Amino acid sequence: MSLRGFLCATGGLLWLITAGAGYAWLNGYATTPGGRLESPDSWPATSNVARPGDERSAVVMIAHPRCPCTLASIDELAAALRGVPAQVVEVTLVISGFASIAGAETELLKTLGARHGWRVQLDTERRDALAFGALTSGHVLMYGPGGSLVYSGGVTPARDHRGPNTGAAAVRAIALGERPPAASAPVFGCPLFETEGSTRPITSPGRGASACCIESVSTVDTVEGMKGKD
Repeated sequence: MSLRGFLCATGGLLWLITAGAGYAWLNGYATTPGGRLESPDSWPATSNVARPGDERSAVVMIAHPRCPCTLASIDELAAALRGVPAQVVEVTLVISGFASIAGAETELLKTLGARHGWRVQLDTERRDALAFGALTSGHVLMYGPGGSLVYSGGVTPARDHRGPNTGAAAVRAIALGERPPAASAPVFGCPLFETEGSTRPITSPGRGASACCIESVSTVDTVEGMKGKD
């Protein structure tokens, strides 16, 4: 083999290795679930989100306005509830982020929520996120007419991906009065709180968590402290 041929072959091999490694990393990142706390079995009294006063089920999505995965989560939840009457389920989109983040991203989520006929509520101090045990954008909770938790988890197959997934199927089945395939599923999205370095693995935002949503909350102790405030 000539030197030129050898160099071409070597370069091609290195390109394939690099491309393969890059694909593997991206795939691993996309399928790494976010952190979560234990969601309350009944409607949290500390939440500012109002529970429906009638016999409707309640669906709550906690979303960060700057998480690029949020739009996929909204699309999948809307698809899961397509054709389900508003008399059966009430949806509240909770935009969770400090007041400093208000801007075009927040307005976009407000518009999307209103387009789907959902209630939209701001959670500038993330108290509602903590009340529902959400640490990751895209976390969906569903409570039955009696206020008992029937589903908690994500509704996408991966970060910023749309398509068939267990979470969305569970939400739709429950809304239609059918048996769901699961009561929980991984949440794929950006962290609502920075908890890296914690010794409590349940709150880990996952390897490669995007920094786009991380703000000033830096430890699990801080998170727990916020939960304890009046």
